[in-house]
Amino acid sequence: MMIDLIDLAESHLAVTYRWVSGPSVRDGLLVNRKISAEEHRAWFAKLANDSSQRVFAALADGCHIGNFGYRNLLPGHGTGELWMFIGPEFQGRRMGFPMLNRGLEMGFGTLKLRKVLLNVDTANARALLLYARAGFRVEGLLHAEQIYQDRPVDLLRMALMADAFVGLKRMLDVGRPETGPDEFPSDTSS
Repeated sequence: MMIDLIDLAESHLAVTYRWVSGPSVRDGLLVNRKISAEEHRAWFAKLANDSSQRVFAALADGCHIGNFGYRNLLPGHGTGELWMFIGPEFQGRRMGFPMLNRGLEMGFGTLKLRKVLLNVDTANARALLLYARAGFRVEGLLHAEQIYQDRPVDLLRMALMADAFVGLKRMLDVGRPETGPDEFPSDTSS
């Protein structure tokens, strides 16, 4: 499946707002409250002048399936923090890994990052598996880093370096057995 990332445009706002207003995306992003349509539009309006962020609509065969972004971009340091979500109606269709892969290609290529960071809820098993499969390594535990639904949430800080991503891409492109996007490659050396 081919995933394209294009700059988030006004034409993507209605569906994005529907997604971020729903519980599954809010839970994944640890957003405590419902966002108003006005707040959503104001956020979008600020993006054009915010060089610390890049936000993309993810398209699969031309259909908007989710959003991918980098925040806290520090060009002088070559770092950025990624976030992503897939719309609820597209979840479970094995689009996470291709979307993440395309976003990392953009981060390490177009944005010239040397290190991509992320923070993920320790209870989000699917996300943890996805990021580990993509080569992210745990850098540390952020104990009780956020409060979500009146409970403290532990986050894992994970990171992927550009050279590790290039190495992983080479390894996956050369004779590695095919696996689904939500599975780890199996050990075939036994």
